[in-house]
Amino acid sequence: MPFYDKSSKLCHHTFDQLLVHVGGSRTAVAVKPYDGVIQTGFRETLSIIAGQLSKSFADRVCLVTDRSFTRVQIFNAAMFVDF
Repeated sequence: MPFYDKSSKLCHHTFDQLLVHVGGSRTAVAVKPYDGVIQTGFRETLSIIAGQLSKSFADRVCLVTDRSFTRVQIFNAAMFVDF
């Protein structure tokens, strides 16, 4: 998805997942390591992207990092996959 960064430079971002919900709304998901998000200021970049996001592509954006889930949630997900 093309967007203009804070210095008006044309950039491109590819979302990792596009979720289409039962009601028809869409969420564009970016998956990044937490440390990288902090070091690069990706939250700010994602906010800029969200402001320029075409409604025909997605209604909102979501950032998922390795700190988005608790250890219990990760364990349960791994167990679910194993079964």
